[in-house]
Amino acid sequence: MQDRTMVTFKEGSSRFTYRVGAVVLRQGHVLLMRSVGEDVWFVPGGRVELGETAKDAVAREWLPARQAMKMRVIEALRRG
Repeated sequence: MQDRTMVTFKEGSSRFTYRVGAVVLRQGHVLLMRSVGEDVWFVPGGRVELGETAKDAVAREWLPARQAMKMRVIEALRRG
């Protein structure tokens, strides 16, 4: 398995981790996921690797779900 370096750093007692999420809309519904046994729901996504674009990170992180639903990443949206 290839070594992966995630974009994360510590500043004092705080830690920052660069994460991305995908808002997936289909027929007026939003795709949400949750881990088995958890009550927290979230959008597909995960941590970004060093040198990776946000769009590529989203595509990599939710590849299994995307393949099962025959979807693809078409646009990266930014806020701010």
